Amino acid sequence: DGTIPSKLGELTSLEVFDASRNDLSGEILDFRASTALKYLDLSMNSLKGSLPLAFAPNLKELNLQRNRLDSEITSALGELTDLEKFDIALNQIMGTIPSEVGWLVKLK
Repeated sequence: DGTIPSKLGELTSLEVFDASRNDLSGEILDFRASTALKYLDLSMNSLKGSLPLAFAPNLKELNLQRNRLDSEITSALGELTDLEKFDIALNQIMGTIPSEVGWLVKLK
């Protein structure tokens, strides 16, 4: 039980971060400074609030399923052109899917 330390989002050499199933609470950090980050799994926690307005630019996998996220999907997601896997199932996401998601041609 706890939160994600804010300094974690400043680690520029971090490539993989898997904190799934840890009963984490609070909001998702801004990982845009983590330019080496390719895999981010924060699934099955109690994270709440909104999706970040910016993400680590080189993400290939982003798993946020089974949290308490309750915002819209932001157009910033379209900037993740290397994204292959994106899972936000079992949250309370609302609104429409932005057209920028169409830029994610590598999604599987």
